[in-house]
Amino acid sequence: MFLTRITRSIPVAGLWLVVSLVAASCGGGSPTAPPPANVAVTAISPSTGWSVGGTTVTITGSGFAAGATVQIGTATATNVTVVNATTITATVPAHAAGAVDVRVSVGGRTGTLAGGFTFVTPTTGPNAPPTVGAITVTPPRTNQPRTLASIGDRLTLTASINDAETPLSGLTIQWTATPEVGTFSDSGASVQWTAPAQAEEPQTVTLRVTVVEQYFEDASGVPVLQEHRVTRSVNVKVHDSETEVSDMAVDFLTLFSDSSTTPEEVLHNFSKTCDSGQGYAQEYSDIVLNRQDIEIVSYTPGTPRNFEYRFRSARACTNKESTPGDVCVEVPWSWTDYVKADGTTRSVSGTDFVTAVYEQAEWRLCHSRWTAINTLTGKPVQLDFNRTGIVKAPIIK
Repeated sequence: MFLTRITRSIPVAGLWLVVSLVAASCGGGSPTAPPPANVAVTAISPSTGWSVGGTTVTITGSGFAAGATVQIGTATATNVTVVNATTITATVPAHAAGAVDVRVSVGGRTGTLAGGFTFVTPTTGPNAPPTVGAITVTPPRTNQPRTLASIGDRLTLTASINDAETPLSGLTIQWTATPEVGTFSDSGASVQWTAPAQAEEPQTVTLRVTVVEQYFEDASGVPVLQEHRVTRSVNVKVHDSETEVSDMAVDFLTLFSDSSTTPEEVLHNFSKTCDSGQGYAQEYSDIVLNRQDIEIVSYTPGTPRNFEYRFRSARACTNKESTPGDVCVEVPWSWTDYVKADGTTRSVSGTDFVTAVYEQAEWRLCHSRWTAINTLTGKPVQLDFNRTGIVKAPIIK
Protein backbone atom coordinates (compact mmCIF):
# COMPACT_ATOMS: atom_id res chain seq x y z
CA MET A 1 0.00 0.00 0.00
CA PHE A 2 1.31 3.52 -0.93
CA LEU A 3 0.42 6.92 0.63
CA THR A 4 0.13 9.91 -1.80
CA ARG A 5 0.02 13.56 -0.73
CA ILE A 6 -2.19 15.79 -2.95
CA THR A 7 -2.04 19.64 -2.62
CA ARG A 8 -4.86 21.87 -3.99
CA SER A 9 -5.97 25.53 -3.69
CA ILE A 10 -9.69 26.11 -3.15
CA PRO A 11 -11.63 29.43 -2.73
CA VAL A 12 -13.35 29.93 0.62
CA ALA A 13 -15.22 33.25 1.30
CA GLY A 14 -13.06 35.13 -1.17
CA LEU A 15 -9.84 33.57 0.14
CA TRP A 16 -7.71 30.90 -1.44
CA LEU A 17 -6.76 28.05 0.93
CA VAL A 18 -4.07 25.52 0.25
CA VAL A 19 -5.22 22.03 1.31
CA SER A 20 -3.04 18.91 1.48
CA LEU A 21 -4.80 15.55 1.13
CA VAL A 22 -3.32 12.14 1.84
CA ALA A 23 -4.68 9.32 -0.29
CA ALA A 24 -4.04 5.59 -0.07
CA SER A 25 -3.63 3.39 -3.10
CA CYS A 26 -2.70 -0.23 -3.80
CA GLY A 27 0.01 -0.69 -6.40
CA GLY A 28 0.73 -3.73 -8.52
CA GLY A 29 3.54 -4.81 -6.22
CA SER A 30 1.24 -5.25 -3.23
CA PRO A 31 0.83 -8.99 -2.35
CA THR A 32 -2.74 -10.26 -2.35
CA ALA A 33 -2.00 -14.06 -1.71
CA PRO A 34 0.73 -16.19 -0.05
CA PRO A 35 3.78 -16.69 -2.25
CA PRO A 36 4.04 -20.12 -3.91
CA ALA A 37 5.58 -22.84 -1.70
CA ASN A 38 9.20 -23.84 -2.15
CA VAL A 39 9.80 -27.08 -4.02
CA ALA A 40 11.92 -29.75 -2.36
CA VAL A 41 12.92 -33.28 -3.41
CA THR A 42 13.78 -35.61 -0.53
CA ALA A 43 13.80 -39.15 -2.01
CA ILE A 44 13.36 -41.26 -5.13
CA SER A 45 12.47 -44.97 -5.21
CA PRO A 46 13.96 -47.03 -6.66
CA SER A 47 17.17 -45.06 -6.72
CA THR A 48 18.82 -47.11 -9.49
CA GLY A 49 17.73 -48.11 -12.99
CA TRP A 50 18.95 -49.23 -16.38
CA SER A 51 20.67 -46.68 -18.58
CA VAL A 52 18.27 -47.64 -21.39
CA GLY A 53 15.47 -46.04 -19.36
CA GLY A 54 11.99 -47.32 -18.60
CA THR A 55 12.23 -47.56 -14.81
CA THR A 56 9.10 -46.31 -13.01
CA VAL A 57 10.02 -44.23 -9.96
CA THR A 58 8.22 -42.54 -7.09
CA ILE A 59 9.57 -39.13 -6.07
CA THR A 60 8.75 -37.69 -2.66
CA GLY A 61 9.22 -34.15 -1.41
CA SER A 62 7.07 -31.03 -1.00
CA GLY A 63 5.56 -28.19 -3.01
CA PHE A 64 4.53 -30.42 -5.91
CA ALA A 65 1.63 -29.22 -8.07
CA ALA A 66 -0.01 -29.75 -11.46
CA GLY A 67 2.29 -28.97 -14.37
CA ALA A 68 5.43 -30.18 -12.58
CA THR A 69 8.33 -31.38 -14.75
CA VAL A 70 10.99 -33.90 -13.75
CA GLN A 71 14.62 -33.97 -14.87
CA ILE A 72 16.75 -37.05 -14.23
CA GLY A 73 20.26 -35.93 -14.97
CA THR A 74 20.18 -34.16 -18.33
CA ALA A 75 17.07 -35.90 -19.65
CA THR A 76 13.39 -35.23 -19.05
CA ALA A 77 11.26 -37.94 -17.43
CA THR A 78 8.02 -39.05 -19.07
CA ASN A 79 4.60 -40.10 -17.76
CA VAL A 80 4.87 -37.56 -14.92
CA THR A 81 1.89 -37.84 -12.57
CA VAL A 82 1.46 -35.51 -9.60
CA VAL A 83 -0.24 -37.73 -7.03
CA ASN A 84 -0.38 -35.00 -4.39
CA ALA A 85 1.76 -32.18 -3.00
CA THR A 86 4.36 -34.66 -1.73
CA THR A 87 4.37 -37.46 -4.31
CA ILE A 88 5.12 -37.74 -8.05
CA THR A 89 5.44 -40.84 -10.21
CA ALA A 90 7.40 -40.82 -13.48
CA THR A 91 9.22 -42.98 -16.02
CA VAL A 92 12.99 -42.59 -16.11
CA PRO A 93 14.46 -41.66 -19.55
CA ALA A 94 17.50 -43.19 -21.19
CA HIS A 95 20.75 -41.70 -19.92
CA ALA A 96 24.46 -42.32 -19.70
CA ALA A 97 25.57 -44.49 -16.80
CA GLY A 98 26.40 -42.86 -13.47
CA ALA A 99 24.88 -40.95 -10.55
CA VAL A 100 22.80 -37.89 -11.49
CA ASP A 101 20.67 -35.20 -9.85
CA VAL A 102 16.89 -35.40 -9.67
CA ARG A 103 15.07 -32.09 -10.20
CA VAL A 104 11.38 -31.19 -9.93
CA SER A 105 10.26 -27.81 -11.29
CA VAL A 106 6.92 -26.16 -10.54
CA GLY A 107 5.99 -22.61 -11.54
CA GLY A 108 9.57 -21.40 -11.88
CA ARG A 109 10.73 -22.99 -8.65
CA THR A 110 12.98 -26.07 -8.57
CA GLY A 111 13.90 -28.63 -5.94
CA THR A 112 16.98 -30.82 -6.38
CA LEU A 113 18.12 -34.13 -4.90
CA ALA A 114 21.85 -34.22 -5.63
CA GLY A 115 23.09 -37.58 -6.94
CA GLY A 116 19.69 -39.09 -6.18
CA PHE A 117 19.52 -41.57 -9.06
CA THR A 118 22.13 -43.90 -10.54
CA PHE A 119 21.95 -45.20 -14.10
CA VAL A 120 23.43 -48.68 -14.56
CA THR A 121 24.56 -50.13 -17.88
CA PRO A 122 22.76 -53.45 -18.44
CA THR A 123 24.82 -56.57 -18.82
CA THR A 124 23.91 -58.89 -21.68
CA GLY A 125 25.66 -62.08 -20.66
CA PRO A 126 23.98 -65.44 -19.86
CA ASN A 127 21.31 -65.17 -17.16
CA ALA A 128 20.00 -68.11 -15.13
CA PRO A 129 16.43 -67.97 -13.81
CA PRO A 130 15.75 -67.59 -10.07
CA THR A 131 15.34 -70.71 -7.95
CA VAL A 132 12.31 -71.00 -5.68
CA GLY A 133 12.38 -73.63 -2.96
CA ALA A 134 9.43 -75.19 -1.19
CA ILE A 135 7.01 -72.79 0.50
CA THR A 136 7.04 -73.11 4.28
CA VAL A 137 3.59 -72.77 5.87
CA THR A 138 3.40 -71.76 9.53
CA PRO A 139 -0.11 -72.12 11.00
CA PRO A 140 -1.30 -69.96 13.93
CA ARG A 141 -1.58 -72.82 16.48
CA THR A 142 0.92 -75.26 17.95
CA ASN A 143 0.93 -78.63 16.17
CA GLN A 144 -1.73 -77.51 13.68
CA PRO A 145 -1.36 -79.41 10.37
CA ARG A 146 0.28 -77.21 7.74
CA THR A 147 -2.34 -78.14 5.17
CA LEU A 148 -5.26 -77.00 7.37
CA ALA A 149 -6.67 -73.50 7.58
CA SER A 150 -9.76 -72.87 9.66
CA ILE A 151 -11.82 -69.89 8.57
CA GLY A 152 -10.15 -66.64 9.60
CA ASP A 153 -6.78 -68.31 10.27
CA ARG A 154 -3.68 -66.29 9.43
CA LEU A 155 -0.91 -68.40 7.93
CA THR A 156 2.68 -67.26 7.43
CA LEU A 157 4.06 -68.24 4.03
CA THR A 158 7.81 -68.17 3.39
CA ALA A 159 9.45 -68.93 0.05
CA SER A 160 13.17 -69.66 -0.31
CA ILE A 161 14.24 -67.51 -3.29
CA ASN A 162 17.71 -67.17 -4.78
CA ASP A 163 19.15 -65.69 -7.96
CA ALA A 164 22.76 -65.66 -9.14
CA GLU A 165 22.63 -62.28 -10.90
CA THR A 166 19.93 -60.23 -9.12
CA PRO A 167 19.59 -59.50 -5.39
CA LEU A 168 16.26 -60.28 -3.72
CA SER A 169 15.39 -56.58 -3.64
CA GLY A 170 15.66 -56.45 -7.44
CA LEU A 171 13.18 -59.28 -8.03
CA THR A 172 9.43 -58.85 -8.33
CA ILE A 173 7.60 -61.25 -5.98
CA GLN A 174 3.86 -61.79 -6.45
CA TRP A 175 1.51 -63.92 -4.30
CA THR A 176 -1.87 -65.19 -5.49
CA ALA A 177 -4.60 -67.55 -4.28
CA THR A 178 -6.65 -69.84 -6.52
CA PRO A 179 -9.58 -69.49 -6.17
CA GLU A 180 -9.24 -65.81 -5.26
CA VAL A 181 -10.18 -66.05 -1.59
CA GLY A 182 -8.57 -64.67 1.55
CA THR A 183 -6.14 -61.77 1.68
CA PHE A 184 -2.36 -61.34 1.55
CA SER A 185 -0.52 -58.87 3.75
CA ASP A 186 2.89 -57.39 3.10
CA SER A 187 5.00 -58.47 0.12
CA GLY A 188 8.30 -60.17 -0.50
CA ALA A 189 9.57 -63.65 0.22
CA SER A 190 7.57 -63.95 3.47
CA VAL A 191 3.93 -62.88 3.70
CA GLN A 192 0.81 -63.63 5.69
CA TRP A 193 -2.36 -65.01 4.17
CA THR A 194 -5.65 -64.74 6.04
CA ALA A 195 -8.18 -67.43 5.18
CA PRO A 196 -11.71 -66.32 4.25
CA ALA A 197 -14.11 -65.63 7.11
CA GLN A 198 -16.73 -68.03 5.75
CA ALA A 199 -16.72 -71.42 4.06
CA GLU A 200 -19.93 -73.15 3.04
CA GLU A 201 -17.97 -76.38 2.58
CA PRO A 202 -14.30 -77.42 2.75
CA GLN A 203 -12.33 -75.84 -0.07
CA THR A 204 -8.82 -76.49 -1.36
CA VAL A 205 -6.92 -73.27 -2.05
CA THR A 206 -3.67 -73.09 -4.02
CA LEU A 207 -1.31 -70.44 -2.67
CA ARG A 208 1.25 -69.51 -5.32
CA VAL A 209 4.35 -67.33 -5.40
CA THR A 210 5.62 -65.99 -8.74
CA VAL A 211 9.15 -64.57 -8.95
CA VAL A 212 9.95 -62.28 -11.89
CA GLU A 213 13.51 -61.32 -12.87
CA GLN A 214 14.07 -58.75 -15.60
CA TYR A 215 17.38 -58.88 -17.48
CA PHE A 216 18.89 -57.86 -20.83
CA GLU A 217 20.05 -59.90 -23.78
CA ASP A 218 22.34 -58.68 -26.53
CA ALA A 219 20.53 -58.41 -29.86
CA SER A 220 23.12 -57.37 -32.44
CA GLY A 221 24.68 -54.89 -30.04
CA VAL A 222 21.36 -53.58 -28.71
CA PRO A 223 20.28 -54.62 -25.18
CA VAL A 224 16.79 -56.12 -25.25
CA LEU A 225 14.77 -56.43 -22.04
CA GLN A 226 13.73 -60.00 -21.17
CA GLU A 227 12.36 -61.69 -18.06
CA HIS A 228 12.38 -64.98 -16.19
CA ARG A 229 9.14 -66.01 -14.45
CA VAL A 230 9.28 -68.86 -11.91
CA THR A 231 6.38 -70.14 -9.78
CA ARG A 232 5.95 -72.41 -6.76
CA SER A 233 2.74 -73.34 -4.96
CA VAL A 234 1.31 -75.11 -1.92
CA ASN A 235 -2.23 -76.31 -1.24
CA VAL A 236 -4.17 -75.75 1.97
CA LYS A 237 -7.71 -76.83 2.74
CA VAL A 238 -10.01 -74.28 4.32
CA HIS A 239 -12.58 -75.60 6.81
CA ASP A 240 -15.22 -74.03 8.99
CA SER A 241 -13.82 -76.35 11.65
CA GLU A 242 -16.07 -75.31 14.52
CA THR A 243 -19.27 -75.77 12.52
CA GLU A 244 -18.14 -79.04 10.94
CA VAL A 245 -17.15 -80.68 14.22
CA SER A 246 -20.16 -79.31 16.11
CA ASP A 247 -22.53 -80.59 13.41
CA MET A 248 -20.93 -84.05 13.51
CA ALA A 249 -21.20 -84.13 17.31
CA VAL A 250 -24.92 -83.25 17.15
CA ASP A 251 -25.41 -85.82 14.37
CA PHE A 252 -23.74 -88.49 16.52
CA LEU A 253 -25.93 -87.76 19.56
CA THR A 254 -29.07 -87.54 17.43
CA LEU A 255 -28.45 -90.96 15.88
CA PHE A 256 -27.56 -92.41 19.26
CA SER A 257 -30.87 -91.11 20.60
CA ASP A 258 -32.77 -93.29 18.12
CA SER A 259 -32.61 -96.75 19.65
CA SER A 260 -33.34 -98.36 16.28
CA THR A 261 -30.11 -97.01 14.73
CA THR A 262 -27.21 -99.46 14.39
CA PRO A 263 -23.81 -98.74 15.95
CA GLU A 264 -22.27 -98.46 12.47
CA GLU A 265 -24.75 -95.76 11.51
CA VAL A 266 -24.27 -93.87 14.76
CA LEU A 267 -20.49 -93.88 14.34
CA HIS A 268 -20.33 -93.07 10.62
CA ASN A 269 -18.36 -89.85 11.33
CA PHE A 270 -15.91 -91.47 13.78
CA SER A 271 -12.26 -92.20 13.02
CA LYS A 272 -11.18 -95.81 13.38
CA THR A 273 -7.53 -94.82 13.81
CA CYS A 274 -7.67 -91.90 16.28
CA ASP A 275 -6.18 -92.91 19.62
CA SER A 276 -5.34 -96.27 18.02
CA GLY A 277 -9.06 -96.83 17.41
CA GLN A 278 -9.96 -96.84 21.11
CA GLY A 279 -12.56 -94.10 20.76
CA TYR A 280 -14.46 -95.96 18.05
CA ALA A 281 -14.26 -99.28 19.90
CA GLN A 282 -15.47 -97.82 23.21
CA GLU A 283 -18.40 -96.05 21.60
CA TYR A 284 -19.37 -99.14 19.62
CA SER A 285 -19.47 -101.22 22.80
CA ASP A 286 -21.43 -98.53 24.64
CA ILE A 287 -24.07 -98.39 21.90
CA VAL A 288 -24.51 -102.18 21.86
CA LEU A 289 -25.03 -102.29 25.63
CA ASN A 290 -27.37 -99.31 25.53
CA ARG A 291 -29.55 -100.94 22.88
CA GLN A 292 -29.75 -104.11 24.99
CA ASP A 293 -30.78 -102.47 28.26
CA ILE A 294 -32.36 -99.12 27.35
CA GLU A 295 -34.95 -97.73 25.02
CA ILE A 296 -34.67 -93.99 24.54
CA VAL A 297 -38.14 -92.47 24.70
CA SER A 298 -37.27 -88.86 23.85
CA TYR A 299 -34.37 -86.46 23.81
CA THR A 300 -33.69 -82.72 23.90
CA PRO A 301 -30.58 -81.44 22.09
CA GLY A 302 -28.60 -78.44 23.28
CA THR A 303 -26.45 -75.88 21.48
CA PRO A 304 -22.75 -76.81 21.11
CA ARG A 305 -20.44 -74.58 23.15
CA ASN A 306 -16.87 -74.06 24.34
CA PHE A 307 -15.15 -75.10 21.10
CA GLU A 308 -11.37 -75.24 21.55
CA TYR A 309 -8.25 -76.22 19.61
CA ARG A 310 -5.63 -78.40 21.31
CA PHE A 311 -3.87 -80.26 18.51
CA ARG A 312 -2.34 -83.66 19.37
CA SER A 313 -3.47 -83.39 22.96
CA ALA A 314 -4.33 -86.17 25.40
CA ARG A 315 -6.75 -83.68 26.92
CA ALA A 316 -8.34 -81.76 24.08
CA CYS A 317 -11.20 -80.75 26.41
CA THR A 318 -9.91 -78.44 29.13
CA ASN A 319 -12.89 -79.29 31.33
CA LYS A 320 -12.63 -83.08 30.97
CA GLU A 321 -9.88 -85.58 31.70
CA SER A 322 -8.71 -88.18 29.13
CA THR A 323 -10.10 -86.67 25.95
CA PRO A 324 -7.55 -87.30 23.17
CA GLY A 325 -7.93 -85.32 19.96
CA ASP A 326 -7.20 -82.08 18.13
CA VAL A 327 -10.35 -80.14 19.01
CA CYS A 328 -13.16 -80.38 21.55
CA VAL A 329 -16.76 -79.25 21.68
CA GLU A 330 -19.23 -79.55 24.56
CA VAL A 331 -22.82 -80.50 23.67
CA PRO A 332 -25.60 -80.29 26.30
CA TRP A 333 -28.16 -83.09 25.93
CA SER A 334 -31.14 -84.59 27.76
CA TRP A 335 -32.78 -88.02 27.48
CA THR A 336 -35.85 -89.76 28.79
CA ASP A 337 -34.98 -93.46 29.06
CA TYR A 338 -37.09 -96.60 29.49
CA VAL A 339 -35.11 -99.16 31.50
CA LYS A 340 -36.03 -102.62 30.21
CA ALA A 341 -34.92 -104.51 33.35
CA ASP A 342 -37.40 -102.89 35.75
CA GLY A 343 -39.76 -101.03 33.44
CA THR A 344 -38.95 -97.66 34.96
CA THR A 345 -38.51 -94.38 33.17
CA ARG A 346 -35.88 -91.84 34.06
CA SER A 347 -34.61 -88.54 32.71
CA VAL A 348 -30.96 -87.61 32.53
CA SER A 349 -29.33 -84.32 31.50
CA GLY A 350 -25.69 -83.52 31.07
CA THR A 351 -22.89 -82.60 28.73
CA ASP A 352 -21.15 -84.74 26.16
CA PHE A 353 -17.51 -83.80 25.57
CA VAL A 354 -16.80 -84.75 21.95
CA THR A 355 -13.33 -84.63 20.43
CA ALA A 356 -12.25 -84.78 16.80
CA VAL A 357 -9.03 -85.21 14.83
CA TYR A 358 -7.89 -83.85 11.48
CA GLU A 359 -6.76 -86.74 9.30
CA GLN A 360 -6.57 -87.24 5.55
CA ALA A 361 -7.63 -83.62 5.02
CA GLU A 362 -10.94 -83.96 6.87
CA TRP A 363 -12.37 -83.80 10.38
CA ARG A 364 -13.39 -87.06 12.06
CA LEU A 365 -14.79 -87.61 15.56
CA CYS A 366 -12.51 -89.38 18.04
CA HIS A 367 -13.97 -89.68 21.55
CA SER A 368 -17.20 -89.03 23.44
CA ARG A 369 -17.13 -88.45 27.20
CA TRP A 370 -20.49 -88.03 28.92
CA THR A 371 -20.98 -86.24 32.25
CA ALA A 372 -24.48 -86.26 33.76
CA ILE A 373 -25.73 -83.26 35.70
CA ASN A 374 -28.93 -84.46 37.35
CA THR A 375 -31.85 -86.85 37.43
CA LEU A 376 -35.52 -86.14 37.94
CA THR A 377 -34.89 -86.07 41.67
CA GLY A 378 -32.18 -83.51 41.22
CA LYS A 379 -29.49 -85.73 42.69
CA PRO A 380 -26.15 -85.50 40.87
CA VAL A 381 -25.00 -88.75 39.36
CA GLN A 382 -22.34 -90.01 37.00
CA LEU A 383 -23.47 -92.33 34.20
CA ASP A 384 -21.14 -94.94 32.83
CA PHE A 385 -20.17 -94.75 29.16
CA ASN A 386 -23.09 -96.83 27.88
CA ARG A 387 -25.54 -94.66 29.84
CA THR A 388 -27.30 -97.67 31.37
CA GLY A 389 -26.04 -97.71 34.91
CA ILE A 390 -25.49 -95.13 37.63
CA VAL A 391 -22.05 -94.88 39.14
CA LYS A 392 -21.84 -93.45 42.66
CA ALA A 393 -18.51 -91.77 42.06
CA PRO A 394 -18.60 -87.95 42.10
CA ILE A 395 -19.14 -86.06 38.89
CA ILE A 396 -16.00 -85.54 36.84
CA LYS A 397 -15.75 -82.06 35.35
